[in-house]
Amino acid sequence: MQYAQAVEQRISSKIGLKNTYYGKPIDILKNEATSYKYSDGVWNKEKETDMSIHCGAGSLVSTPNDLIVFIQNLFNGKLIHRASLDKMITMIAGYGMGIFPYDFHLTKGYGHNGRIEEFYSAVRYFPGKNLAVSYIGNGILYPRIDILDGILKICFNDDYAIPFSKHVVLKNSDFDKYIGTYSSGDLPFKVVCKAKDEKLIFEVAGKTMETKPVNPNYFMNLKTGSFFEFNPEKGVLQIKETDNVYNLQKEK
Repeated sequence: MQYAQAVEQRISSKIGLKNTYYGKPIDILKNEATSYKYSDGVWNKEKETDMSIHCGAGSLVSTPNDLIVFIQNLFNGKLIHRASLDKMITMIAGYGMGIFPYDFHLTKGYGHNGRIEEFYSAVRYFPGKNLAVSYIGNGILYPRIDILDGILKICFNDDYAIPFSKHVVLKNSDFDKYIGTYSSGDLPFKVVCKAKDEKLIFEVAGKTMETKPVNPNYFMNLKTGSFFEFNPEKGVLQIKETDNVYNLQKEK
């Protein structure tokens, strides 16, 4: 049986997924979107690749609603037996069989991320809460990890400040806790953080970037799509670019 036929027969038609299928060349007349890449302040259309190249690793088209229906039915026994599900969610070194652990605080959760070209997707399911969350985009600037974290904080009634909802004004003295040199054994360069003219400045791999505050301890350079989040108490800096997250430690 061809992969496309197996998906339709064993999943989509079984649980009524009207918008989940093996992809063909993008047809905007069928409400299918192309993807776009953000670079130097401009959105550019991303080149479309042949779906046969991706096959089972990324050739499926879907919607956020269908992802919710899929993950709920997977965990409710509509697609596979409980014994098979137990095998899927048995984690070995952080990996299950086609699934990953995504706990939120003490609540156990499972899911998976997807990315092909500049299409990004994610689905999370928390069996103890019967809560499912999904995300799909055809271009990315604000980090996906932050979008999902914000959604989950709202769902779990955690404190959460919506980014850009308040105008944050800082002075040079407010930057003292951030200033310094940050490094990581996983990166071949160091990041120097300075303050100048009431702006936080980053020097990274020979490039200088001015940033604007998004939230307390969180800054961005819009042109490059770079986001910088501090944990001043621990001396930790996270640099986020699209779907990549780099963790650095402040040098003493």
